[in-house]
Amino acid sequence: MALREPPISVLDCLDRWDAREILVLEDRLHPGLRGACNLVDGRWLIILNRDDVPSQARFTLAHELGHIVLGDLSTAARGVDSAEREALCDRFAVELLLPASALRYAWHGRPEELALAERFQVTRRALRRRLRELGLR
Repeated sequence: MALREPPISVLDCLDRWDAREILVLEDRLHPGLRGACNLVDGRWLIILNRDDVPSQARFTLAHELGHIVLGDLSTAARGVDSAEREALCDRFAVELLLPASALRYAWHGRPEELALAERFQVTRRALRRRLRELGLR
């Protein structure tokens, strides 16, 4: 399988579903709330905080997509601890936006952290955490 050149498009991932099934909106949310995902009349609604910087909003979108993909909002998943669900969705977002193989390849030339964060369109904090996790930092 060929490496996909970063950044991975979360919107392309959303398009793998019927476009009529997922609606993404931006709105001013309560301070500290990054986003939300709900099933409304058979259609997924993802709301992002319009005050977030693009890299944070991208992570939030990937996180909320994780809720959908992992079936987190189904009745079967309701018995799972909420902290565990959120951690799983964060993991989904990290794996989607910063895939290990692509990050290792990009890291090979030891680029500046800011340039790498911009290339993957993620926050520097998320990049640093992923680099440590992969033993690259």
